[in-house]
Amino acid sequence: MKHATFYAAAYANVSDTTVRKAIRNGQLRAARNDRGAWEITPQGLRGWWDRHCPTEPQGPYSSQVETATPDVETEMPEQLSQFLPPPDDDITDSDNDDDQSFAELKAELEELTAKIEEEEAQEKAESDTHMTIREASRRLGVEPEFLLEEIRKSFLVVEPHPADTGPAMIPIHGMGGIEYWDKSRRKILMRRQTAEELRAETVSAEDADLFAVDEMKADVDGQVDTESDDDAWLDEPWADDDIYDDGIDDEESRHEEEIKRIEELTSQMVKLTEAISGLSDRLDTATSPQRRRILGIF
Repeated sequence: MKHATFYAAAYANVSDTTVRKAIRNGQLRAARNDRGAWEITPQGLRGWWDRHCPTEPQGPYSSQVETATPDVETEMPEQLSQFLPPPDDDITDSDNDDDQSFAELKAELEELTAKIEEEEAQEKAESDTHMTIREASRRLGVEPEFLLEEIRKSFLVVEPHPADTGPAMIPIHGMGGIEYWDKSRRKILMRRQTAEELRAETVSAEDADLFAVDEMKADVDGQVDTESDDDAWLDEPWADDDIYDDGIDDEESRHEEEIKRIEELTSQMVKLTEAISGLSDRLDTATSPQRRRILGIF
C-alpha cells in the first residue's frame, strides 16, 4: 500500500515538510498518482528513515518529538550525499508544468470544438437547401436508381455541390426540387389508386346489378307463373281485386325505373373510369412541360 506525504510523515513520526524536503532533494523516492498527489511505498519510507534518521529508537514507532528529528537537508553526512541521485528539477517544477500543460490542452480542445461546431453548422446550412441522391432516396423511401431515372427524364434537377467539396445534390425547394416532385408523385399515385378503386367498384356494381336484375325478373316471372307452388295465392278469391292488381303494376313500374337508373349510373362510371385511366397514361408518358400543361399549372 502506498502512503501520501502526510501519512508517511505520521508513519515516520516527522513533519510533512520534512518528507517533502526529502522528496525534493532526491533522498526519498516518490511518484505522483493520477490525482497529482505524491505517493510513497512503505519500503522506501523505512529505508529513508533508517539511512537519514539515526536517532534512537529508530523506525515508525519512535516516540521522539518533531523538534528532535534531525534536519536531513542540513545534517546529512557528507559521505552519504555522494551516493544519492542529483535533485530532480522536474519534481519542483512539476506543478507549474502540469498547469501549463492543462492550459495548452484546454486551449487546443476549445479550438477543436469550435472547428467541429463550424463544420456542423456549414453542413446543416447545406442540408437545409440541398440533398444528395442517397439522402433523398432515404427521405422519400425510394431506390437511388429510381431517382436517377427521374433525373434523366428531367423530372428532378441536379446541381453542383454548394461548396464544391462533394457530390452533386438535388435542391429541396422550388421547381424540380424534392418537395415539388414528391407532391406531384403523390398526386399521380392517388389518381391511379382512385381509378383502380373506381374500376373495381364498377365491376362489382355491374355484377351486383346483373344479379339484382335476374332476381327481379325471377320475381316478376314468378308472380304470373300459375304453375309455381309459391303462386297458390292466385287461387284465392281476392286475387282478382283491381286494387291489388294496380299495386302489382306500380311495383313492376318502379322496378323497371330502378333498373334503368342503375344502368345509366353504371355507364357513367365506366366512362369516368376510362377518362381517368387515359389521363394517368398521358401523365406517365408526358414530359415536364406537358405534365404541367395537363395538370393545369400554367
